[in-house]
Amino acid sequence: MKITDLEVIPFNIPYFKPLKWGVAGYLEAAEHVLVRIHTDQGLVGIAEATPRPTIYGESQKSIHFAISQWFKPMLMGQDPFDLEAIWRQLETIYWNPTAKGALDLALHDIQAQAAGVPAYKFLGGYSNRVPLTWMLGMNQFEAMVDEAVERIGQGFKGLKVKVGNNPAQDLRLFKTLREKLGDEVLLYVDANQAYSTQDAIHTLKAMQDYGLAMAEEPLPVWDWRGRLKLAQSLEVPVMGDESVFT
Repeated sequence: MKITDLEVIPFNIPYFKPLKWGVAGYLEAAEHVLVRIHTDQGLVGIAEATPRPTIYGESQKSIHFAISQWFKPMLMGQDPFDLEAIWRQLETIYWNPTAKGALDLALHDIQAQAAGVPAYKFLGGYSNRVPLTWMLGMNQFEAMVDEAVERIGQGFKGLKVKVGNNPAQDLRLFKTLREKLGDEVLLYVDANQAYSTQDAIHTLKAMQDYGLAMAEEPLPVWDWRGRLKLAQSLEVPVMGDESVFT
């Protein structure tokens, strides 16, 4: 099997409403890049690259350029099963992690199709169902509670709650959500680096009493001492996002 073509398609999907997080995070649409790798046997691997300029330094335009101008010529004529050889070539160009990641996913999609199984099974997984979590963006208190109740009622199994601007209000919101939704709903928070160490320790320890599952990126990326202190103070995991660059 050989790779015969590679499509790189930027696309925008508007959100139902703008997504707000952290101190200044704001998005009105998913501005991503679709990747399609074609083969001479008619199989097409599909994946998606997600630009995050503040984390990886990539944009829609840079991903499109990197794949179409640098990586596409490297892949033409290659066997999609020769991942080691392909990655050896990709890594001659520094960084561009989400562009390379999308190519890797599309290649695994081709391999799974060739094997006649879903990608999750090709990679060794066995469950064909995944519980979905709804991301609850920052809004007025009552609006966030109403949205949470609505989405859980639609079948979502958990909520990722954006916090960080007002620790006292964050705790009140978390407590209210637990009371409204019951103990079975997965609840965790994402502060997008907005808390100070002391605020994070005080607020997240209090949230633990209401079934906090984990805390995503509560402190600034550079504050590794604070993150260590926080992790040692909590009984729940501290989850990385902006601090995970690859």
